Amino acid sequence: MPAFTLPPRLVETALRPVYRTILNDRMPVAGQRRLLDLASVVQPVVRGVRRDAVDLGGRPAERFTAVPPAGGGTAPADTAAVLYLHGGGFVTGSPRTHRPLTARLARDTGAAVHSLDYRLAPEHPYPAAVDDAEAAFADLARQYGDDTASIAVAGDSAGGGIAAALARRLLDRGDRPAALVLIAPAVDPGADPAMMTEDAVLRRGWIRFACDAYRGAAPAGDPGFAPLHADTRGFPPTYVQVGAREMLHDHAVRYVRSLRENGVDVTFDVSPVLWHVAQLQSGLVRQAAESVDAIAAFLRDRLPV
Repeated sequence: MPAFTLPPRLVETALRPVYRTILNDRMPVAGQRRLLDLASVVQPVVRGVRRDAVDLGGRPAERFTAVPPAGGGTAPADTAAVLYLHGGGFVTGSPRTHRPLTARLARDTGAAVHSLDYRLAPEHPYPAAVDDAEAAFADLARQYGDDTASIAVAGDSAGGGIAAALARRLLDRGDRPAALVLIAPAVDPGADPAMMTEDAVLRRGWIRFACDAYRGAAPAGDPGFAPLHADTRGFPPTYVQVGAREMLHDHAVRYVRSLRENGVDVTFDVSPVLWHVAQLQSGLVRQAAESVDAIAAFLRDRLPV
């Protein structure tokens, strides 16, 4: 748990104007990215984790590993990995913005967590991000002796949608990750935002801009672009988290229904108090920390750590 915690509603209220200012379709994308990186520094990052800059599948990435405590002990064996795909609406976000989450997962799972700096839209529309994720997974598989059962895939928001699309690609080529973790995944970015309820983080205008930038020339129902329309048979054990009051809640519910109808082992948690990807504030809010703890426990049960 965090050393101190704040009431969820207080933190959500404080974050609302920050996200409304930064995730704004009237601001140039470069400005959104810069401000989001700057704002991320106020979020606490856990200690006891080493961060290294690495190359993964031809893209930059950050590798997080737990380190022995100062008083002694041994570091976890390098036997398992998590490929993490950050959120940010396909147009913003970076490994830096997600350090509070990825570092905590590395500490609490004992696995090496690799946060991929995949290409962003509008400069690189679909399928660039999924291509980067596939190349990164293949690189990790080679590092772990082609044992894909030692590698899990995780992502939040836009990264959750990319993770779901990656899982389908991997299965189609005969590879199966050990597990899949999706935090408020954007599994239907071709949907009309006018049909969704705004939340503390996401607004319709920005969602429309971001998803259109990512889609490029792909049809709205392309299953690689919108995994809600993809076949989910054969998926690995999957853990989905979402907030009850957030914009992507209904899409997550529909995606979980598809997984369950196809016989996938699914764990589904809906938080009544957390906002969109509040797991990034796990160093401030007890309920967010508990959500990340639950993800870590899920991964420990399915990875050779």
